[in-house]
Amino acid sequence: MDTRNDFRILVAIDALERLKKMITGQRLHYPYNKHKAKQLLTQLHSLLMQTRYSMLPANILIQQDYVKEIKNKALELAKTILPPKQQASQIDRATLAELRYSLRILIGLPARLLLGDENKPEYAIDIEAAKILSVHKHPNADKLYLTRAQARYATHTIVTNIQDIKEGEIRAIAFLPPAIIRGELSEAMYCSDPLQGIKIGQRPPPDKLHLNELRAKIIQITKRYTQ
Repeated sequence: MDTRNDFRILVAIDALERLKKMITGQRLHYPYNKHKAKQLLTQLHSLLMQTRYSMLPANILIQQDYVKEIKNKALELAKTILPPKQQASQIDRATLAELRYSLRILIGLPARLLLGDENKPEYAIDIEAAKILSVHKHPNADKLYLTRAQARYATHTIVTNIQDIKEGEIRAIAFLPPAIIRGELSEAMYCSDPLQGIKIGQRPPPDKLHLNELRAKIIQITKRYTQ
């Protein structure tokens, strides 16, 4: 397994860089232990570098203590820097969404390594079946829709150009870096037609997913880190 260029590891490195920029750039305007956060960032960087240059097959890599420790340190970082629930509504939504995305990527890396040795871009991020709760016209774009979708742990705002999308459908959503699209926050991307027989929160099988656009986005994210 070429861990140096594995998309899962490279996306995790990118997520760590995003967190570093938020912390060192003072984008988190609420009280938290900045010194501890920086220490955890340093420790996570070291663990990710061990993982990247291990060159081990996935079934052996996931048994290594330094891979298991990535999740532990990321969870500790989340406890350190995530704002209390009572403050979350007062924080810039785009910053909070990027914070949650980046932590999610790091926490979930060991689980995504379980997908195997193949280096597929779609393995780098979480993909879940989600139920569409609402669909509204985008206030600033005629051909876009503003939707809310219920995934495993939370609801998410998603901007889409899917014209026949409907409330009540189950579709796959891919958790990509949040983006502001025509003035509205989008926290994920739809990447399937309506699904049948798949539970909310479950990762749909590859043959149910639309992967071309998703793969292109992952390749773009990781381009600067490839060797």
